[in-house]
Amino acid sequence: MVPVKCPVQAACADVFAFPRASPETWGVAFESLLAGVFGWLTRRLAGVAVAALAAAAIYGAWLFVRQEALQEWDRRSRLQSAITDRGKIERAREALAARTNELGAETKAQEARLREATKTVAELRDREGWWGRWFGDREERARSAERVARAEAVREESSARLAASRRALEQAGWEREGVEAAWRRVNDEISFLERGRSWFVRWIGAAWEMVKWWVIGGLAVVLLGPLAWSVVLYHGLAPLAARGAALRFGAAPAEPATVGASRVALDVALAPGERLLVRERFLQASDEDLDRRTRWVLDWRIPLTSAACGLVELVELGNRASGGERRVTLAGGGERQTELAEVTLPAGASMILRPRFVAAVAEAGGQRLRIVRHRRWLSWRAWVTGSVRHFEFAGPCRLFVAGARGVRREALELGAGPAPARRLNRGAVIGFSPGLDYRPARAETFWGYHRGATPLFDEVFAGRGVLLAQEASAAAGPGRRRGALLRAGVWRLLGL
Repeated sequence: MVPVKCPVQAACADVFAFPRASPETWGVAFESLLAGVFGWLTRRLAGVAVAALAAAAIYGAWLFVRQEALQEWDRRSRLQSAITDRGKIERAREALAARTNELGAETKAQEARLREATKTVAELRDREGWWGRWFGDREERARSAERVARAEAVREESSARLAASRRALEQAGWEREGVEAAWRRVNDEISFLERGRSWFVRWIGAAWEMVKWWVIGGLAVVLLGPLAWSVVLYHGLAPLAARGAALRFGAAPAEPATVGASRVALDVALAPGERLLVRERFLQASDEDLDRRTRWVLDWRIPLTSAACGLVELVELGNRASGGERRVTLAGGGERQTELAEVTLPAGASMILRPRFVAAVAEAGGQRLRIVRHRRWLSWRAWVTGSVRHFEFAGPCRLFVAGARGVRREALELGAGPAPARRLNRGAVIGFSPGLDYRPARAETFWGYHRGATPLFDEVFAGRGVLLAQEASAAAGPGRRRGALLRAGVWRLLGL
């Protein structure tokens, strides 16, 4: 690491390195010193100013949000208190209205009673007359006087009660005016507080009202969507797809494919006229007298597939010498756990391979690599199980495949009993003989699939032929990210 010096130190070092310099040199050095110091201070001050502005902006935003929140909290507290007071005043209004109605009814009743008593007294006095009062029977005059006295007592009582009712009704009217004034005041305060809502809080509330159901739906989809989708696939579509008929891409070949042992590095011998197409990252060493050029695409009939698998910009090495074989060394492409194996396909032999595992292809002179594509675009089971396309590599040629921790060869043979079957993790399968019966099988456990530890389907092979698999499956393993599993599923869907 190169040490960083202060510009003042650098300028001083330049000056004192030449103690016998001329005055012009001293002037130039002094100007350089000043320029360095000024530039250093300018950069530091600019950095400090930017940091201070950023801190001030953040602190100002915090103060604004805090002030708005406090004001909104105070407004809501006052509004709640005003609403409570309005409820109390409303109950007081109702009670006062009921009491006013009772007093009004009482006043009307006393007025009617007073009129009736006054009428009774007048009738008794008219009935008695002046003659009866002076010359009538003494007992009759006593009874008449008693009736008049009772009527007078009733009239006085009614008059007193009527006066009391009127005074109470007047008092209730005054109380009603006070209650109505308090009612208007508290309603005005509530209206003012409701209109005084912060624009910031109002904007936040309006935005939330617009997006809240989308947010809730999005959270539900994010939290429950993967589980629901996994349940539908695992318990719904996967059993139906797994019950479909097995696939067979051809008859058992007359000549079997030969698979060599996997190694970290392979020495490939190129016979005269033979060509080797190799990915550049797998090419470690080669003889100098080989012809070299760039092969842009492995096969122009499948350019997109070649590009998706990385089989582009290949190095083509050709042995045009007639003096014997030439050697090329292939290695793991910079990945320590990758090993290579050689698959020899004689004439009449073929193998279904996933192109992304192909590291190199050796072609005989004058012969072109033949790749047969098997497609099932109209089968829904093919789309669900991810087996839409398969690529069959036909001989004569040599294929060099790369696998994690090595490439394992498994041979299936027909016996006297039922045909043996072999179940493999989908991410581990590199290729298989076209004469094998191939069908998908649902993963053993649901939670392993849902967590992304295993793919939804394994692959089951039966019959007579050869299987090629990685020693370590890239599509399995605890804790594997779902994104990587999704990429593996896309590769498998495209037959790569």
